[in-house]
Amino acid sequence: VEELHVSNVTSSSLKLWWSNSEPKLFVYFEVVLTRLHDHALVVKTNVSGTEIAVDNLESSQTYHAVVTAHTAEGQTVSTRKGVIRTSKFNQYTLKYSLLYCLRTFWFISLLYMFVHYLYTVYLSKNDKTV
Repeated sequence: VEELHVSNVTSSSLKLWWSNSEPKLFVYFEVVLTRLHDHALVVKTNVSGTEIAVDNLESSQTYHAVVTAHTAEGQTVSTRKGVIRTSKFNQYTLKYSLLYCLRTFWFISLLYMFVHYLYTVYLSKNDKTV
């Protein structure tokens, strides 16, 4: 049985990975990801490796993934399928991320003002007018 694995699922991204069951054949993998409730195509791409990271997904949505292995000539070797649900968007994480950014911005602004002050003092002490 060909397995499709999923990891690193967040509210907006996920990682799909699988094994190459036919390592002696040169294969490429067609990856198709659709949103389940309206069958909207999210990703359709070919990859040569055995994993793909997908971003820009919607939170709390169910997605259907199909990974089809093809030979260089285009013949289908195997198919793996899976259903994945993204996690719920966490507004508290966003809130604390924004607070962290504001604190960081405040600190950088304060540091800039301090360095600017020291530079101004340095220039005023070393100012040699003729």
